[in-house]
Amino acid sequence: MLNTKLLAREDSQSQHRMWAVFCYIGTLIVPVFAPLAIYWLKKESIFIRRHAIQSLNMTITLSVYTTCLTILSLGFLGMSSGAALFLVIYFGLDLLIAGFFLLYLSRAAISAGRGTFYAVPWWICMGLFK
Repeated sequence: MLNTKLLAREDSQSQHRMWAVFCYIGTLIVPVFAPLAIYWLKKESIFIRRHAIQSLNMTITLSVYTTCLTILSLGFLGMSSGAALFLVIYFGLDLLIAGFFLLYLSRAAISAGRGTFYAVPWWICMGLFK
């Protein structure tokens, strides 16, 4: 005989894991809107809220890094060899940062799918929102 309460709890936990994974996948599609929407829709679950906040913090951190990198790179355009330096700094470092972002985003999404929490390092996920 199956225990219906146990099955309902397992179904609820799998839905929570699914929504937590969507926080990270949605970040790739609509960066700030996806984690915010999931956070507001699924406030009752601490598990989902925690993943949505981390996803939002990662997105904002990436935006800050990209903005600073753009400003720094544009400063080199005025120099005599500025165009080459601009390309190296902007595209090289931007690809490096994006690579780390995708690495930690995928680790966090896999962890959310397993029902655990992966704490992304502070330098790729500033703790702006808690």
